[in-house]
Amino acid sequence: MKNKSYKAIAELIAGELKPLDQLVLASTSIAYFEEKKTKGEVVPGFRMEAAMELFIKSLDDACQILVSCNAIEKPLDTSIMLKRFELANWIDIRPFQFYISQLEHKFSVFRKVLSDMQKCGRGKRYAGI
Repeated sequence: MKNKSYKAIAELIAGELKPLDQLVLASTSIAYFEEKKTKGEVVPGFRMEAAMELFIKSLDDACQILVSCNAIEKPLDTSIMLKRFELANWIDIRPFQFYISQLEHKFSVFRKVLSDMQKCGRGKRYAGI
């Protein structure tokens, strides 16, 4: 009986943590592709786009959970936020520089936290994920 209840609890937790697990996975994939690019290796654009789409969807799903728990008032518009980084010469435009540099810093910190979570939890995945 104990085993069945533990399994049921593990499955419940796994279902609730799936968006976070997917977010960590997508962030890890993006970091891997970025590292390959810095080494001068060719990374197919469709792979980076797929990882980015998974990241956006997972972050949106995680935000919806936070909204349903009243932890935040409204979900982030992740795709618009990330498109801000694609603006050409944003660093040279003073208002964009003020806004986007802070956004970029926070995004880097967020990605670092996800990376640390992945390193700490390597090989320790919940059942059903």
